Order: sequence, then structure tokens, then C-alpha cells
Amino acid sequence: MSELNLISPLLDGLKLLEQFSERGGTRCYYLENPETGEQFVLKHISIPESETKTQALILTGAVADEAAANEYYETLAEDLRSELIRLQSFHEHGGVAAWTDFQIEAREGVGFDVYMLMPRKTALNTYLKDKAFTHLQALNLGIDLCDALGTLREAGYTYQNLKPENVFVDAKNHFTIGDLGLMPLKDLEYSAVPENYLNLFSAPELSRLIPEPDKSSDVYSLGMLLFYIFNGNHLPFEDEKTPPEKAAAKRQEARALPTPVYADYELAEIISVACSLEPKERYTSPAELKQALTLYMQRNEISDQLLVPPLNEDSPEAPVEKVTEAPPEPQDDASEVPEEAPEEPAEDPEPDEAAEEPEANLPEEPGEEPDAVDAEPEEQPEPAPDEAEAPPEEQPEAETDTPEEDASAESAGETIDELLASVNDVLGEEEAPLEAPDIEANEEAVKEAQPDKRKKRVWIPILIALLALALLGAAIAYFYTNWYLVTMEKVEVIDRTADSITVAYQLSSPDPDLSWDCIDTYGNSYSGIAGTDQVMFRDLEPGTQYTVRFYPGKLHKLLGETTASAATAAMTQIVSMTATQSPEKTTAEIALVVSGPEPEQWLLTYSSSGSDSGSLFFTGHNAEVVGLKLNETYTFELKAVDEVYLDGQTDCTLTMVPDVQISDFHVSAATDDSLTVTWESLADAPQSWTVRCVGPSYDVSQDVTECAATFRGVRLKESYTFSLSTPFSSAPVSITLPANAKIITSLSAEALDAGTVQVDWACTDPQPENVWVVRYQVGSVTGSVSVEEENTAILSGLPANTEIAV
Repeated sequence: MSELNLISPLLDGLKLLEQFSERGGTRCYYLENPETGEQFVLKHISIPESETKTQALILTGAVADEAAANEYYETLAEDLRSELIRLQSFHEHGGVAAWTDFQIEAREGVGFDVYMLMPRKTALNTYLKDKAFTHLQALNLGIDLCDALGTLREAGYTYQNLKPENVFVDAKNHFTIGDLGLMPLKDLEYSAVPENYLNLFSAPELSRLIPEPDKSSDVYSLGMLLFYIFNGNHLPFEDEKTPPEKAAAKRQEARALPTPVYADYELAEIISVACSLEPKERYTSPAELKQALTLYMQRNEISDQLLVPPLNEDSPEAPVEKVTEAPPEPQDDASEVPEEAPEEPAEDPEPDEAAEEPEANLPEEPGEEPDAVDAEPEEQPEPAPDEAEAPPEEQPEAETDTPEEDASAESAGETIDELLASVNDVLGEEEAPLEAPDIEANEEAVKEAQPDKRKKRVWIPILIALLALALLGAAIAYFYTNWYLVTMEKVEVIDRTADSITVAYQLSSPDPDLSWDCIDTYGNSYSGIAGTDQVMFRDLEPGTQYTVRFYPGKLHKLLGETTASAATAAMTQIVSMTATQSPEKTTAEIALVVSGPEPEQWLLTYSSSGSDSGSLFFTGHNAEVVGLKLNETYTFELKAVDEVYLDGQTDCTLTMVPDVQISDFHVSAATDDSLTVTWESLADAPQSWTVRCVGPSYDVSQDVTECAATFRGVRLKESYTFSLSTPFSSAPVSITLPANAKIITSLSAEALDAGTVQVDWACTDPQPENVWVVRYQVGSVTGSVSVEEENTAILSGLPANTEIAV
């Protein structure tokens, strides 16, 4: 195992397990966190992969020296950094299993080391070694990867490194793409795909002598991946005599691909279009390929049948051929025996057996009689003229009837004398026993009498057995129809939300062992919660198609419709919901930012801390609620209709404030280290005011109930800004006190006599450099007087009994 530098901080706390791959300057490792047991995959890329590469650049004149080479390598490292950052951004939208963290380190000499880390996942090539795909899984893989490639297309990129090693499957059988391989679409026209991105699934135009990259090359790679899965994990033209590399070369010349083993003609045509040799004949985008796969799934009943790789031709099938060829041999021999010896005298074994039976069953007869029986056929080859005609007719009867008579004798209990009589008839003896005629007559009488008794004895138990069978059959039929068979009279989806489906059912008779499951299009199963003649499935994915299936108990069989299909409702994300008070003061404006499907109209409800409440319907992303009460805090809640479900920020609050008007906001007093500001409220004063003072090194806020606030710790040589606000004011009111300002600390006016007023004041600087100007107003007439030195001014010539404002 190659030495690995466990750099910090990326690999802190991780333990090296093994190196599982090395190619060029790229090595891959498995790491583990000993505390949690979580495993990771680390990819280490050396730029350059060896010192030889640097020397080659310098010798060929590509770069001037090692410093220039290092600048070139830094550019490559930064390109990798940019791609890794882009992959992480795509990972947030789903479909891309990006490297979750990375670190780029400069070497001591020339070059850089790139370390990329991600949690260990199951790659498609590893998955296919352990498990077989189903038809449904393979189509879901195609649709998932179309979505992933489509997301990259929308962002202006294409993925050029699609292969089983770079496709990952999660616990819910969702498929994502991963690893490096991004290229901007705008660069395809002017640059070739990097060599390390080319593989057995790459489009043929990328490997030509003069590469002609096309944006449909990602569609080709995905189509080739589908071919690989539907062909038992073999690429086109690949077999035991043609390795994958030679098979890839054949694809460069073939105008048409063979049909995948496990694809029907319609699916094979879709894959063929995706893998067309000429780019202009392919689907132009992953979205077009997804549409073709989706329509195929809608037109056909897709099953969970396994796509098992085909058996090897070397597997032992010869024994099957031998078994099928062996049986005809004895049949041929048996059919040829009569043809080989058609003229041989008939030597039926039955007469010999008939002759041997008396020998075995007649111990009381003399020994000479069996010898005569054995020798008689040889001593009399030519029978007497009187016997020449009769025996030939009788002998065949004896040959054919003897076995039947033996069988009847065994069944009817024939006597030994009867057997002797039959043997004598067969041999044609002249001297028959004197009792033979009587015995034959008795035999005929017995034969006539016995069938009647046998019929009576046989039919009675038969009738009883038939009656028992009829009763048993009726019981079985009743049991089969009324207990074993259970009819599913109704299966109906009665409710569905974004994460649940409820199905009601009705049975012809109760089945205590009835079970069910809910399957999504990826084959994931969800258990249900039983109710009264209904079952609810929860924790489902929004906007997903599901199939609910019912199963009978072991001693029952379900008839009728036992499945129901439904899709969960779509989920709409409310990114933000805000409420603001309009200039009319009694109207609130609601604004929404929405992601996902939207209903035709929204329902907005509102209520206040008092007793004011109501609701309204609106369309779009903005609504106005009029007639609200001032000084009330309202809560607005958004509700969806038309089976659209909401997630995110679905409510907000707003306090309706009156129109507060502020006047005469000024600095009214000052000392060496304090400033006091005052103001007046022209409307109903709120319960509190917020005053803020901000200077070069000063920032203090106060909440006061009076119309005045004092700030301590200030310095009059600095400038300060005061702002005044209230929960019921739309915007704060501000004033600024300049540095070294002269502040009037007191101001008074006194009437001396009719038409004369004396004005006195105090200032932070008793000897100002400028002239004081005192302005006054009498009714609608204004006037002013200038004072150069003293802080006193005399106003004369004023109307008597008139209010004066200074």
C-alpha cells in the first residue's frame, strides 16, 4: 500500500484502512473514523504524477523552467478546485454525489497534491456484482440520471465521465452521479474532452482521430449504461472471445447495435436511439430521453422481474442432450425385432407357462404326466387327420384364453381339477377325465351364478363410496367458496396528503391475517397503520406515485381488485412571507416568495391580540388586508387549497402603528460629558420611545417613556448623531450635532413693559466668536435682532397683549 500523508485538518481523526485503486497519478483509499465507525473514500491526485512529467515539459519547450511548470500546475489545481466547488453546489440540488470536502496542498518542489473526501457510498459496479437489477430499477436508474444530467445542462454544464464506477445508489434505490467529469457546454466546440474522462461508455466521436465533441455525448453514455444493464452486464459485441476494449472498437464501425437480451422491442429502440453512432440521430437532451422512458413506462406494465445475466455457453448442458437422445434407442430395437425374424414359428411363452403351472400346482399327479406334457409337442409335429383341423382352431383360443382363465381362476377360486381340464384342452389329449363334462357344466353354472352375487356385493360399497364422495365434495365446495375464497369488494383511496395515503377496503368475509404494503416506483416498501376497514401509510415523499397491495392469510385466497395506485400531493415551499403596513395605516400588505407548484388561489387568515379576525382568498404572490385596527398585533397564516400542501414560512406577524408625528427634536442641554435631547409629539404619545446616540467611539440606545433622553460619557469636541423612533413610526427622525458646537443651555423671555421683551440665554461657550441672532414671531409676522457680545437681547416695538415666540 502506498504511503499516504494524513494531512491536517482534512484527515484529522481518520484511520487509513486500505488502498483500493491506483491509476497514473490518482490513488483511492478507504478511511474510517474510529470513534463513529463511519467510513470515507479519499481520492489523492498528484499534479504532476511524477518528476518525469516536469522534465518532459521543460525538454519539449512547453515551459521554460520549473517555475513556469509550477505555474502551469497551479492552473490545473485551480481548475480542479473550481470543478469541486461547482459539484458541491449541484449536490445541494440533488442528483450529484459530490466530494463533500477537499484540500489542495503545494509540494516542497514543483506541483500540488489534491485530496478529495466523501462518505463511502455503494457504486453501481459494486452493486451489480452482489445483486441483480429488476426491470423497474433499471428504468428508475435511467430517469434519475436523466434528471441529474438535466440539472447540469440547465446550469450550462455536461458530464463526460459517466460509467458504473461513477454512479451511486442509496438506501432508497435512488441513483446519483459522482466524481469529476464536468465540462462547460460552451467549451465543447473548442476543446477536447480530457483523456482521463474517456471510458468504455463514452461516445465514439470523443475517441476519433480528430475528436468532435457533441453535447449529446452524455445521452450516449447514459444509453450505453442502460444497454449494459439490460444486456446482462455486457457491452455491445462483448462475449467470451471479444473483450470490452475490442467490443468498443467494433462500435466505432457498427451502424446498429444488437438488441439487449432483456429489453423488448420498444425499449431496445429507445436505447438504440440514445446510442446512435451519429450525434444528430440521438436524443438531443437528457430531458428527451427521460420523456421516452416515462412514456414507455406508462404504456407498459413494468414488473419487478429480475434482469439475471445470461448463462455461459460453457455451462454443462451436454447431459441434457444425452438424456434426450438415449430413450429412442430401445424403441428402435423393439420395433426392429419383428422385422428381423418374421418367418420364425410363433413361440408364445404363454403355453409354456400354462404347461409349467400344472407342474407346480399338481403334487399329487404321477411324475410321468409332466414328462409327457413336455415331450408331446416334439413327438407329434404332424397331428392325425382327424385332429389336423380342430386343434389349430382351438389352440389359438387356448393360447389367448389361458391367461384370462388363470386370472379368473385366481379371482374366482378355481379348483385343481378345473385347471387340469384346461391344460388337457390345450394339449389336445384323447383321454380326458370322465368327470370333465360335469365339471365344465358346473363351471358354467358357477360362472352364471357368480356375477350376480359379485354385482350385488360390489355396487353397494360403490354407492356408499359415491355418496360419501358427493358429501365430501359438497363440503369442500362450500369450504372453498365460503371460507377459502375471500373477495375484495372495494379498494378505494379516500385521503391523500403530501406525506400520507389512506386506503379503504371491504371484504366479503373477514380475513384475520390480511396484510398490506405500499410500494413506490423505486421498490421501497412502507408499512401501514390499520384502522376500521382502512389503512394509512405515512412518512411518504411528496408528489410521488405509490401502489398499495393487499395480501390474504395463508389459508385464504383474495379475489377481485387487490391493488390501488395514488400519488401523494405536491409540496409547495414558502421561502418567505412578510407583512408590512401600507401608508393608509389600516391596511397590511402580504408578500410571498414561493418555490414549487402553486394553487389557483391562496387562503389567508388573520387574527389580532384583541378580537379582530377574518380571512380572504387571493391569487398571485401579494395580498392586501384592509380595515385593520391600530395598536393591534396581527398574525397572518397562509393556507393552501386544491390539494397543494405548504412547507416553510407560512405565517408572520405585524403591529399596526398609528401615524406618530414628532417635532422640535433638538439638543436641549449639555455639560462637559453629557448631552440631553428633547422633542414633542403632535399625536397620541406611544408608551415608549427609542433614542440612539452614535459618535466616533460612542453608540448607545435608550428606551424612555418621556420626551427627553440624556447621554453621558460624551465629548463635545466630537460629532454625534441622534435618532428617534417608536414601534408606531414608519421611519426614525435624526439630528446631528457637529463637533465643537455651541449649545444653548437655557433660554428665557420677560416682558419689561408694553411693547418691550428681554430675552436671556446661557451657552456652553460664554464668549462666542460669531454674532448671536435671535428670531421671534408675532402672529404671522417674523423678525430678528443681532447681538454681538452679551447673551441678552431687547425686543421693542411689539404689539401689546400679543403672544411672542422666540
